[in-house]
Amino acid sequence: MERKKTIIFVSLISLSIILVITIPIIIIPMIAGTKPVYIAPYVTYTHNCYTHSSGCTAEFPTLDMNYTITSQDGTVNIDGSATTESNGFFIVNMVYHKFYTITISTIINGSTYTGTTTFDTTPLGADCITTGQLSNSTT
Repeated sequence: MERKKTIIFVSLISLSIILVITIPIIIIPMIAGTKPVYIAPYVTYTHNCYTHSSGCTAEFPTLDMNYTITSQDGTVNIDGSATTESNGFFIVNMVYHKFYTITISTIINGSTYTGTTTFDTTPLGADCITTGQLSNSTT
């Protein structure tokens, strides 16, 4: 992920006032034909979300996890690991117009937690997935 700054100039010549504002912009590299999907696993609390924004926060910032994403036809698309960002989300770029299931596994306070949820990358599909509840699978 690349961070850049955009400088916005506002000028009122007749009053001789110039306002300069610097706003940080996050640029997420996109792969042609894919859609970025933001995923936030949770145990106790979540929020309803459809379109991810900078105000979205989740239960587990900087949590290491393993995950498998499978498409509707049973193909394993990603079998990987990630660390959630400081907002509790991690990002995957998925092919457009498909339906997926994600299974997540992680260790929290020495216990293994797992969970599964579904999402899609159709034009009406959410890009903020906050429905992946994890349950303690150690007990």
